[in-house]
Amino acid sequence: MEQSLVDALRVRAQQGRRAYGTVAQRRERARSMPARVVLPVVLAGGAQVLLILGCLALGFPTALVVACAVALAIVSAVIHRRTVGSLIAGAGIRVAQPYVPGEQVRLFVPTSDAVVTGEIVRVGPANTTLMIDDGLVRVPNSRMFRDR
Repeated sequence: MEQSLVDALRVRAQQGRRAYGTVAQRRERARSMPARVVLPVVLAGGAQVLLILGCLALGFPTALVVACAVALAIVSAVIHRRTVGSLIAGAGIRVAQPYVPGEQVRLFVPTSDAVVTGEIVRVGPANTTLMIDDGLVRVPNSRMFRDR
């Protein structure tokens, strides 16, 4: 059972308000937060390259190594689909700049059939941080890029 996004945002914001200080302090922290999804994707890609080079060094047939690499790339793409999609959308947002920090945006939440209005605090590589009435919330860039 999936809880509606608006309810989840309110609960999370209430918890954050108690634990993380004033609105100004939370905004400042949000501006300085690095993306927590880039490193795992880079590490997974690096591990794949090392695995391929290791198999070639051990003398496995090139065709077998290439076939395994393609299969591994497909599996990895399926697993990291959302993350990679958000990173690509983040690059598109950086280039097109449809909005900047400080701007007000409205997002439709289909699960609760409601519209959430918030101020953009930070546009990161994988997600955008918004300040809504109840506190800070992160929205994947793929959603921000699609709903602009």
